[in-house]
Formats: sequence, structure tokens, C-alpha cells
Amino acid sequence: MLKLKRYHDPGHSWLAVKRAIVVKYATRISHCSYERGETVYLEEDDDMCGFLRALRDAGVLYSIEDRHTDKPARIRSYASFALRAGECIPPTLAQCQGPPIAGLDAVWQEVSLQRDEFIRDHFVFATIGFKSE
Repeated sequence: MLKLKRYHDPGHSWLAVKRAIVVKYATRISHCSYERGETVYLEEDDDMCGFLRALRDAGVLYSIEDRHTDKPARIRSYASFALRAGECIPPTLAQCQGPPIAGLDAVWQEVSLQRDEFIRDHFVFATIGFKSE
């Protein structure tokens, strides 16, 4: 089982994932996600949901431990995520191999439609057992 941590501050949250796992499973990473060392912090709105859907679709079991701070998270000061030489995250292959992929806009529209359904499904899972202090 893959053990993940989600960090919350008063305005946002990020899922911390080792870079190699992100590159293996992620389908899209925006400039709103951050990185530090070999850890990528996937922003909650799009990147985290897409990543968790990809894990689910690949049959990867995972658990998420939530961590909260009442102050702005240090994560906000980390560098924005950027692919390194030789890394490609499908379907953003265009970032690695030149011209845009035909029909990519249609792919993102479909992902956006599925995102809302996934958020509803995942939110119920994520809030079970969440302890507020």
C-alpha cells in the first residue's frame, strides 16, 4: 500500500508524493504544484485528483494521512513543479516532444467532466476518520 500525506493550510492543500511515483502515474501536473528535492506536492484542485484517479485506475492501493497547520504552509515557497530532462507525463507528451497533440483540448474537457465525480467519490473517503482538533 502506498502511504501518502496531504498537507493543509487555511487556504489550500497538497498531496506529497515521491517524484518517481508522480512521473509513473500522473496524467497532468500544473504550475500550481510544487517540488522540493525528490518530493512533489500536488495541488488539490486538479493535480491531486487526477493523480489519485490514475492510481485507482492502475489498481494501486493507497492511504492518505492528513496534516494541518493554521499558518501558511512552507510548501507555498517551494519551486513550481517542472519536468526534468527525460521525464514525460502523458498526455502532456507535447512538453517533451515538440508540437501539441491533436485533440488534447478534448482530452482535458473529458478530464474536467470526470473530475467533479471523482472529487465527490474521494471526498467521502478522505473525510472518514478525519479528526478535527
